[in-house]
Amino acid sequence: MSLCAGLGLFLLAGCDRAEDVRSYTIEKKDDHHVSRLLTGPETSPEQNQPPKAGQTDLSPLAMVQWTVPAQWHQESNPRPMILAVFHPNTREHKPDIEVSSFAGDVGGVLANVNRWRQQIGLPPVTEETLHEHIEFINTQGSFGGMIDALNPQTGRRTIAVIIQVGTERSWFIKASGEDALVAGQKQTIRQFAESFRFVRPGAASEQPAATNAPSQPAAAASGDAQGITYDKPASWQAQTPTSSMLLAMYESTSARGKAMVTVSRLNGDGGGLLPNINRWRGQLGLEPVTSLAMQPVSILEVAGSQATLVDLTGTADNFAGQRMLMGVITRPGETWYFKLTGSAEVAEEQKAQFISVIESARFQEGR
Repeated sequence: MSLCAGLGLFLLAGCDRAEDVRSYTIEKKDDHHVSRLLTGPETSPEQNQPPKAGQTDLSPLAMVQWTVPAQWHQESNPRPMILAVFHPNTREHKPDIEVSSFAGDVGGVLANVNRWRQQIGLPPVTEETLHEHIEFINTQGSFGGMIDALNPQTGRRTIAVIIQVGTERSWFIKASGEDALVAGQKQTIRQFAESFRFVRPGAASEQPAATNAPSQPAAAASGDAQGITYDKPASWQAQTPTSSMLLAMYESTSARGKAMVTVSRLNGDGGGLLPNINRWRGQLGLEPVTSLAMQPVSILEVAGSQATLVDLTGTADNFAGQRMLMGVITRPGETWYFKLTGSAEVAEEQKAQFISVIESARFQEGR
């Protein structure tokens, strides 16, 4: 199984060129300490100007809203290919926390992770172990992952975050420098990343600001799921959905037995990856986890984007031998769920086929 095949992580420091990146020039100041202090829920001025209907040449900052942590202030000096730079309100004002954005998926995750590791003198990792170096974070209607790399010999550390809005655009947050200074900003970087909210360029003026309101299920459709196509195996026999929240339901048959497969979609982030993982764990009698780092997951390539694969096996008496595979596809404004449930043996036999179905998913234009 290929992990992380389509997830683009960022080419920030160390890259020679990047496409479709614009720099924003403002009056130069010699000392970043004169930067305007941003606190509370404020956003940068460019974020307050929504793109006009039909406008195509947009600043990336017109496509996003974020909340700047009260512990940070923003640097006013422009930097090539960097949209914003923040500094902690500490004596050292370090590390630099850089925000950048690139069109598309910006290459492969493995190459970029190894580039960052090389920048601080670490050896490369393999595709098989890549998942051990990624910590997933909660972002609404998009996909987010955090990388934390430390070279114990030099004391240099890099913390980097990717937020990918489907196949349209990738956003990056990166801090690199002395171990203690960078590590001290990890939770604040996570808080900042999880505040990101995105607006589709063609409909930005029509969309309300993001809220914490619960996501609503998308309208159900008869037969295959509306708004998505995928390669359905012959062994998947369509069933009548047992819930209005299901867009499609199948009985999947193999030599070892049968499993049930469902397809559903929720608006926004569906409540967040961590709460959903804990809900699925509860369905198998497993204890909840307090962070995404405690639940091993895999990344799959989906239509140039990515999906998160969660694999759970029950251990309690009532759930022993039961297994659940969940494929979660995050896209702008919506989250798709493929779910397979059955015995551990059946799920293992059908896992490769289940992954192939998820990776075959294609979405309608404009979705």
